[in-house]
Amino acid sequence: MTRLPLNVRYLLQFAALSFLCLGAHELMHHVAVRLTCGGWGTMSFGGFHRPAGCAPTGFSVLATLAGPLLTWLLIWGGRAMIHHGEARAGVTLILANLPLARVMMVLMQGGDEMSVARVLAPGTILWLPMLALTLLLVWSPVVTAYRALQHSNRLWLLAGFLVLPLFWDMLLTRVWLRAVLASHPSAIVGIPEVFLAAAGAAVLLLVLLRRPAPAPAAQLARAMISQETFAISG
Repeated sequence: MTRLPLNVRYLLQFAALSFLCLGAHELMHHVAVRLTCGGWGTMSFGGFHRPAGCAPTGFSVLATLAGPLLTWLLIWGGRAMIHHGEARAGVTLILANLPLARVMMVLMQGGDEMSVARVLAPGTILWLPMLALTLLLVWSPVVTAYRALQHSNRLWLLAGFLVLPLFWDMLLTRVWLRAVLASHPSAIVGIPEVFLAAAGAAVLLLVLLRRPAPAPAAQLARAMISQETFAISG
């Protein structure tokens, strides 16, 4: 069980981690395009493009699959962390990857999952099976995160962390950073320099907000106080 520290520091850490997870999703697409198409494509904050002459079929469909595969691995990795005693980190990792977004995109017959489904079968033949698979993948991690929360209002808290980051991500990446990218389109091997700068800023923010380890003297003092308390109570 864990309690999320609902303060500015934690919310900034959550936002930075979420940005990096979603950025890694797009970067995974981009690298997979290089491996499957033999050349670099282009990418942005919310999508990727293959180079000319590389169709999104056959072996190249792996580039489409690579992004959601990473995201689902991170979500289920968060679930594993909860079961191994790292409840706060696990819950944060699950929610930072916006699991509800995976469901919503399939529900609207879009997203990477449906792109892969359309390669396997034309149209929306596989829509319901893909929706069922997506719900199955999201159910266990989200339920595990819910059970790990110690808050009295944990249902509302979980709902808030599932829904509100969707709007934050849309505002940050689809509006503000997209406008910055339009005015600064320079890229390195297809990766926008704005993307690299934003990712670097997110990493720096996580480093600056990292909770420092207690000093040895402080640890010793706490241990002595605990021993004294135990002796008095005994």
